[in-house]
Amino acid sequence: MNNKEIIDSIETKLSSEPISEIVTFKQWPDFGERLKHFVDELPNLRSASVMIPIVTSGDEPYVIFTERSRNMTNHPGQISFPGGGQEGTETLLQTAIREAEEEIGLPQNQVRPLGYLHRYPTISAFQVTIVVAEVIGDFTPKLQTEEVVSLIRVPLSYLMDKDNHKLVPIEFNDEKIRVAEINFEGNRIWGATAGMIVHLYETLYL
Repeated sequence: MNNKEIIDSIETKLSSEPISEIVTFKQWPDFGERLKHFVDELPNLRSASVMIPIVTSGDEPYVIFTERSRNMTNHPGQISFPGGGQEGTETLLQTAIREAEEEIGLPQNQVRPLGYLHRYPTISAFQVTIVVAEVIGDFTPKLQTEEVVSLIRVPLSYLMDKDNHKLVPIEFNDEKIRVAEINFEGNRIWGATAGMIVHLYETLYL
């Protein structure tokens, strides 16, 4: 398929409206069950949204990730998507678009929203709405260096290959848990960000 056909196919599989239900995982049902304990806590979690930006101006689509500054309070040094907490009366779509412009300099008029994935609760006390969007044309990144130190570009085809999706054990608060992980050219994408990619894969292909 060409880039337009890929994007059109993605758009048909996504919800056109934000989804209130929490993410589940078909490949890793036990992992999905672990997230269900957040259901009772949802009213106490702050609303946030992230954007999965898919750039289609090259030979094949790729996804932009941010490497967070090590000075950040939440998830310092980790690889993530542009995003943040909802502010005022803005919609969650507006939050994702605003944060992408603030963090990486993505002009709002180059964003074409494709749809939404399920909400993803995080250990940092957010309930995150995931917006998948096409980036129209090229743009010159302008990083908000207090938050973002670099951009990482990963081919969509690599992210959508289930052989690259891992569930690995880590220790968190003296407890052994498992987290999603994707490695690309020495870059470790893990935690909620990797989980969102796996959820996108399952939404599109399972």
